[in-house]
Amino acid sequence: MSKTLANAAILLGGLLMLAGFLYGVLFAGIPYPDPSPAQQAAFGRDSALSDGLMAGGAGLTILGLVWRLVRRGK
Repeated sequence: MSKTLANAAILLGGLLMLAGFLYGVLFAGIPYPDPSPAQQAAFGRDSALSDGLMAGGAGLTILGLVWRLVRRGK
């Protein structure tokens, strides 16, 4: 049971990282050279959301890997 949960955490973390990367590419993209305040705010919001998804996914993946390694010893 524990191995299944660890694998699920690793998979979900990878999917979150992928979703964050794709969101960053599709919605945040490359910032405009001379953006208006509205464009700058939209880029900041989209970039922060993308970074949060990727950081959460990385954390969940690391947690799943550590969990799996710890349970392996028992």
